[in-house]
Amino acid sequence: VRFDCGFVMDSEQVPSDSTEQASKEIAKKLTKPEHLDQVDQLTRQYARQKASTEARLRNAVQTQLDGVQKGLADLKKAVSVVKEIKDSMTEVEELYKSCKGLEDSIAPIREVNRRHQQLSTTYTHINNIFSVPQTVAATHELIQNNRLLQAHKNLSELEMTRDDLLIQLYQSSEVFVDKNTSLHHYFESLIGLSDALGQQLWVTLHKTLTLVSTDPAKVVTALRIIEREEREDSRIEDRVSKALVPISQLPGRPKRWRTKCVDILESSISNRFEKHRPKDRMEDASWLAEYLISVEKFVNDDLSLIQKRAMACFPPAYQINQFYITRYHENLCKLVSDLIDKNLTAKDIIFLRLWVRELRDQILEELGFDLDNYGPLIQPRSEKDLEVTCLDQVKSSVQEYISRMLTSEREDWCSSRPPESDVHGHYHTGIALVLFQMVDQNISAMAALGTDTKLKVLQLCLDALEEFQTSYKAQVEAYNKESMSEAQYFIFYMVSIANNCRACMEFVKDLKDRFYQELNEIILDKQLEDAFKNIHNGFDDIGTMCVKFLLDIVFGNLKPVLDNLLTRQKWLQSPNTIMETVAATFQDYDGEFRHLKQVHHSALMIEAQQRLVLYYMDALMRKRITFKNEKERQKGSEQIKKEAKHISSFFARLSHATNPKKTKILEQVAEVIGVKNEFLTLEVNGLASKYHDITADHIIALLAMRDDLSKNKVKQLISQTTLGTDGNEDGAKQAADSSTVASKSDAVAAKYGSPRSDQKSGFFSSINVSNPLQLH
Repeated sequence: VRFDCGFVMDSEQVPSDSTEQASKEIAKKLTKPEHLDQVDQLTRQYARQKASTEARLRNAVQTQLDGVQKGLADLKKAVSVVKEIKDSMTEVEELYKSCKGLEDSIAPIREVNRRHQQLSTTYTHINNIFSVPQTVAATHELIQNNRLLQAHKNLSELEMTRDDLLIQLYQSSEVFVDKNTSLHHYFESLIGLSDALGQQLWVTLHKTLTLVSTDPAKVVTALRIIEREEREDSRIEDRVSKALVPISQLPGRPKRWRTKCVDILESSISNRFEKHRPKDRMEDASWLAEYLISVEKFVNDDLSLIQKRAMACFPPAYQINQFYITRYHENLCKLVSDLIDKNLTAKDIIFLRLWVRELRDQILEELGFDLDNYGPLIQPRSEKDLEVTCLDQVKSSVQEYISRMLTSEREDWCSSRPPESDVHGHYHTGIALVLFQMVDQNISAMAALGTDTKLKVLQLCLDALEEFQTSYKAQVEAYNKESMSEAQYFIFYMVSIANNCRACMEFVKDLKDRFYQELNEIILDKQLEDAFKNIHNGFDDIGTMCVKFLLDIVFGNLKPVLDNLLTRQKWLQSPNTIMETVAATFQDYDGEFRHLKQVHHSALMIEAQQRLVLYYMDALMRKRITFKNEKERQKGSEQIKKEAKHISSFFARLSHATNPKKTKILEQVAEVIGVKNEFLTLEVNGLASKYHDITADHIIALLAMRDDLSKNKVKQLISQTTLGTDGNEDGAKQAADSSTVASKSDAVAAKYGSPRSDQKSGFFSSINVSNPLQLH
């Protein structure tokens, strides 16, 4: 293959890889016999591609050759230029060697030039030199008349004359020139004049906030003079630098009046804050609120004034808006820091943090300045410390408040006046309302500080409520133990305590629902959920305990009567007497119990009914009576049924709350007592199938009341039931479970003074049986 660029490539030198790749490419194109028709077309296509590639190669080689030729030409030219420069440097070196003697010959010319410059400078300022005293006096008068621009013009001319003369003096002297020359003394009055003018400027700048709205021309005049002096400082510094004169030789230079101006403005801002000092916290409880409100007012007014008026007075280089907002922010940070160091109360801390937030929002909205860009007014560490301090104070305050409430509550219980009642006649002491008002106020006060703080206060209040529950429960138990027979209105206040607990439960639910709503129904964490649940259940337990204490009073009075249940003389031979006494007693106490809220009143009546049934069952198990014949058994059975129905209807009538299932037990037990022998096994099996916790001992105790059954016959009957030998294994387990439950029931009964039923366990498991097989 031959290229026009001047070299030849033999086809035999083509790499074998390229040949192999070309073969593969052709094989792909001609996979079928009918593809042979495309050979001409493929030949032309590859020929065009080859031609295109060869053209690109020729262009690339030609471009490279052109670049090489140009580079060679540039190199030749550079060699020529370097040679010319070398010749010129050699010529300059020769000329320089020939000029060594000129320095000595031009010395007289240099001296004449120096004297000429001095005389020229003196001639230029001759009028000012001879009129210094008069000009100084006139300038003082101008300053007193507040004609500051003219005064500064005179001062500038005199200072320029002095500075030019001093620079010439320094340059003309071959020895050190001190500051005690006659020239220094002649112009020393200018220093006092400059100070007098500066003092007038500083007084004006101190009143910037007032003057920008009343007389802005004075501020503009002061700033014009300051800027002129700033330019003069720059000019003098450049001149003495070129003249190699120490600037310290020029009295009062540099003046740095712009720096002094900034210092004066900063001082005026600091004085602005110093004028507003808080009152003595011991004299005025609202000292912080009044102080912060006054600060907020003047800060907003000042920054608004600066934005609207001062920008037109100050040069752009001052960036007066940014300057004032920065300095005000610094002073606000210092103010807040000083307040934090004053050991603020929780109320003050809340107000301070809210004030900081409102001030920031107000400045952003009204003036467009975002204080956050300049840093927080309260540092994160200080804010954290404030939050901890605030929470500690709230906790201490809540604990102290709860302690006072408990003390006041105990005093009310022992007072000689009954508790108050609401529109429904329910007794209460108001502790629930006061307690949760306190909780709500604390949470509401802290809520404005953010959700996190609000949740922390909520958790704190919930912890305090749990502590309150513990103390309140202990106080109620002590009141029940110590004052049951002494307090005049014991029952009234025990009713009010139960009602208070119900109100607290409602408040807890409302508080939880409100938090769900405020947090957009976000699920509270498990700790808060558990806290709400524990507090709710805790108040429920105290209310239930009060109900039991009230029942203890009733059953304590009824105990002598109930001890006669299932006795021959007092019960069998005097039917209805005991139940009439029980009904009359409950009817009498219900006059006070009706002041309970409906939930507790219904619970009390159900519990009373259960206790009464348990007293019946306990009497049955104790074998207080033995029915001698069928007639007595029928009579006793009917009387138990009648009294069971009476109990159910009586309590339903009192509160529309009854548990007929419990009284139904008495009717079924009565069937065992009164049924004929041939149906006895059937009745026992029916009883055992309905009540899985009943044991053989319970059945034996019931059968022991029948005089028609011997000990062996009872054992035989038991063996024929599901409680007998066919179910010994289950019966043993059942008896063991019953014994365990019964022991727990005994502990509860001992705690509250009477037998009770455990709703979670079976009915019969709470009934003890002693020596049931010792029948006769």
